[in-house]
Amino acid sequence: MIADDDSARVTPLRADLSIVKATDTEAAVEPGSELAYTLTVTNLGPDAAVDVFVTDTLAPELSYATLPAVEGWACATFVVDAIDEAASTTGFSCTKASPLLVGEQITLAYTVLVAPDAGDGIDLTNEAEVSSNTPDPDLTNNRDDATTLTVVPPPPPTPPTGIEYPGPFSDPVEPEDEPDEVLELVITGSSSRLLVLLSTLMLMFGGVLQVAGRRRRGEQD
Repeated sequence: MIADDDSARVTPLRADLSIVKATDTEAAVEPGSELAYTLTVTNLGPDAAVDVFVTDTLAPELSYATLPAVEGWACATFVVDAIDEAASTTGFSCTKASPLLVGEQITLAYTVLVAPDAGDGIDLTNEAEVSSNTPDPDLTNNRDDATTLTVVPPPPPTPPTGIEYPGPFSDPVEPEDEPDEVLELVITGSSSRLLVLLSTLMLMFGGVLQVAGRRRRGEQD
C-alpha cells in the first residue's frame, strides 16, 4: 500500500518588469513648444508577463499631441481630476494583448505640447509605471519619471520714445557749373564800350609796331 502523502510543489510565475522614461532634450523649453518622450519596457524574467499595463501621467502644463502607436498595444487617454481644475492632469494607458516574453523589450513613443501660458521656471514632471498580472519580484524599477524646465524668453527690446530721427532725405542737388567769366562775356552797355576801347588800343599798338619796323629796315638799307 502506497501512502498518498506526496505533495506537488508549485512554483509561481514571476516577471520582473522595468520601465525607463526619457525625453528628446535636456534643455529648458519655451511655452508653446513640443516635447518627445519614449517609454522603454523590458521583461527581465524569469517568466513571461501577462496583461502588461503601462500608464503615463503628465504635468498640468502638458497635453498630448500624439500617443504611442505600436502593433499589439492599445492606448487611450484619461483625465485625473483635481479639486482645483487647473491642477487636473492628463494621462494615457497602454495594454498589451499578448504576453511580454522574457528578454523582450518594447518602446512606446509619444509627443506632448507645452501650454502657451506656462510660466517661467516650472518643472514639467511626468511619471510612467508598468505592471502586469504576473507577480513582479522587484518593484523598484517599475516607475520612472522625466523632468523638463520651462523658460520664457525675454520680450524684444522696446525702441526709445521721444527721439526724432532726421529725414527723410532728398537726393543731393548737383551744383550748377559756374560760367567762365573769360570765355562767356555778357554783352551789356558798359562792356561794349570797353571792347571798343580795347580794340582801338590794339590797332594803335599794331600801327606803332609797323612804323617802327619800317624805320628799322630803312636804317639797315
